[in-house]
Amino acid sequence: MAEASFKPLEDGVPGWGRIATLPWDTEIFGFPVAVWQPGDAGAVIADLDTFRRRFQAWASAYQVELVACTVGADDRVWRAVLPEMGFSCVEQTLDLTFRVQAYAASPPSRPVRLATVDDHPQIEEIAGHTFRHGRYTADPRFPPDLADRRYRHWVRIACVSASPGDRVYVVGKPGNVKGFFQLRLVEDRAEVGIMGVAESAKGSPAALDLMTGMQLDLKVLGIKWITAKISAGNTRVINLVSHFGYRFRNAQATFHWHAPEAPHLLAPGAISG
Repeated sequence: MAEASFKPLEDGVPGWGRIATLPWDTEIFGFPVAVWQPGDAGAVIADLDTFRRRFQAWASAYQVELVACTVGADDRVWRAVLPEMGFSCVEQTLDLTFRVQAYAASPPSRPVRLATVDDHPQIEEIAGHTFRHGRYTADPRFPPDLADRRYRHWVRIACVSASPGDRVYVVGKPGNVKGFFQLRLVEDRAEVGIMGVAESAKGSPAALDLMTGMQLDLKVLGIKWITAKISAGNTRVINLVSHFGYRFRNAQATFHWHAPEAPHLLAPGAISG
């Protein structure tokens, strides 16, 4: 997966932060999107009009239609300044951590196993329809079908990965997958990507069984920590991980800026379900 290459928005003005297009998302969506890493709020405020012109010029030069940035959820200065720059808040997130080796439980009643090739179509189908959170999904200007395409692509790449660190767990027998959990092993921790449960299994113990089986397997592998990022609006999953004793930290707010000319985005005020 290609990495973003961040560069200063303006050479010689480090306070204006750094910016980069996102190769992976750009390829999936078919148009450029980017991330801006804020610098010093005081430097931006001191010459806000010039900053806005330079920012928009950069986006126009690269044909970028959407730029994301993330700040601390309690950062009053940036939360006040970003709307003046044309950004709007689309999501708040929390980081999660879990001590795997301290976990103890009986094996789940439903089988939890690593995904096989035959499971891939069902996993992708779940990924394409189950998510209602995430910054692209939460953005009212962003087409929902493109947000769903990103999740499908994400889990498809994980399923076919040859790396032993990429793991996709499923709950349910072959041909009847009820949910999946995708993560990557990095040294002594497991970094969660996405998880999803089929519509027919929501409200059932499937997600509980999936989490239980996955955590027991990681414990056997010697993994010490599970880390993840979650939307603060996803109360279903927050309640689920709270049951297992996950810890929350690092609340952040994500903002999106939309280009004045953005033919692939929904028009301002448009409503999409």
